[in-house]
Amino acid sequence: MTFYEVKFNDSEPIKGIMFTQTDDPIRYLHAHNSFEIGYCHQGSGIFAIENKLFSYRAGSVCIVTSREFHLAQSTPGTGSVWTFLYIDLPKLLRPGTAEELEISDCSTLSGHDFNNLLTLEDYPVISELGRILSKEFSGKKAGWLTAVRGIMWALLCEMHRLVPVSSGGESESSGIRLIAPALDRIAKEYRTPLDIQALAGLCNMSAPTFRRYFNAEVGSSPLHYLHTVRIRMASIMLKDSGDPVSSIAAAVGYSTLSSFNRQFLKIQGMSPRNFRAGEKAQSE
Repeated sequence: MTFYEVKFNDSEPIKGIMFTQTDDPIRYLHAHNSFEIGYCHQGSGIFAIENKLFSYRAGSVCIVTSREFHLAQSTPGTGSVWTFLYIDLPKLLRPGTAEELEISDCSTLSGHDFNNLLTLEDYPVISELGRILSKEFSGKKAGWLTAVRGIMWALLCEMHRLVPVSSGGESESSGIRLIAPALDRIAKEYRTPLDIQALAGLCNMSAPTFRRYFNAEVGSSPLHYLHTVRIRMASIMLKDSGDPVSSIAAAVGYSTLSSFNRQFLKIQGMSPRNFRAGEKAQSE
């Protein structure tokens, strides 16, 4: 796991990059010392933040609090374009009132029950704010920093409204970091067979210990997590492409259509063909 320290100055408490990927999938495993917000301009794939797995498409906004482990992967044969912004919130927002201090505190925008990935379909307001934020930062026209400050206040208000009442926020001692090498390997090589012994070795654990830690931190077995990654990828491909189901099954790592159909039904609750038909009906 790589840790990146972002250094800010008082005149510009926000930094960012536009991350463009062509035919290669996005592959990274890291954490930062700052609040991070990303906006997806194009592409699709999966985003893992701590022990949570999300699907993203163009228009999605992701938020990651400081020191949260995260990684992402594009769908096979595609590219993704993101703007990632790293923000020193106290310096940017300069909160003064009790309410402003509460809103600028992002410790609750994390944890097992918090949704870090907001899609255009489900959260159009947050998606639009993310798009405008990205545009203001990249354009840096007159007054851009003031505009960014206002957009961030609006975004944080929207995000705090999504925090479950029982949320306890992130845990600094999260054991997810112990199995981070295995999660990284699964994200990179999910199309290949799973070798539990090899994954355990990456984490310097025996296979039984690794399984125990994985179940405790992710909430499922390594094999079930692998199938979830594959089916999430397949679901995106079923939505966004006209490729035959058999081709999609092979692209995400299944050697037989029957095993793909069985896992898809188990995870999505319907067959791949019904899933695709349902997506088409919703878009018409």
